[in-house]
Amino acid sequence: RFPNTHADLIVELLAALKSTFGTEGVDRIIAQRTSTQLAAHRARMPAAGAPLEERVQALARLRRDEGYMAECQRERDGGFLLVENHCPICAAARFCQGFCRDELEVFRKLLGRDATVERVEHLLDGARRCAYRIRAA
Repeated sequence: RFPNTHADLIVELLAALKSTFGTEGVDRIIAQRTSTQLAAHRARMPAAGAPLEERVQALARLRRDEGYMAECQRERDGGFLLVENHCPICAAARFCQGFCRDELEVFRKLLGRDATVERVEHLLDGARRCAYRIRAA
């Protein structure tokens, strides 16, 4: 009954930013958002020495809180699959892939050097969701 045009507004704002400040300016804004997000998430993550499963579960909770409908699945090889069943920023990500690039880096930094994170499904590549394989390094 009531149109929700927030996605259109965000894309319009990103286009205006790109037109005004160029691609580099948009990248700087995304980098600032990423830095803020990383700091906020670090405050809610277990200590670096915590078991990998505990850190992955915490990351899944953070992503659920952000609207990604995230879940963590244990894989047969001992690794994990972090699945995001919804992308609340899909329109912005379609306009500017920097959001997805930085998302992967945020995951890597949050989980630490003793973990590897690989995107194995990507909504923008035609998958129905984004999914990340996480293993001990």
